[in-house]
Amino acid sequence: MWSNVITAVRAMYNRSFTRSVQIVIDLAVMTLAFVLAYLLRFDFTLSKRTIASLSVQLPFVLLVQFIVMTIFRVYSY
Repeated sequence: MWSNVITAVRAMYNRSFTRSVQIVIDLAVMTLAFVLAYLLRFDFTLSKRTIASLSVQLPFVLLVQFIVMTIFRVYSY
């Protein structure tokens, strides 16, 4: 009996840990993609104004992408 409980708790912990790691990796990849898109758009030369614009837009872009991924149940496994 206790072995079944322990196995269930381990499975829940592993699943939530794996989901957390996946979310962090996804956010890192989305950030990298957004920054690379900016670099490509401005021929790898970013002015201070462009960097300021990027830093303002990035949180909103990540939030929208995360919400869309959640709506489409990317993280429900």
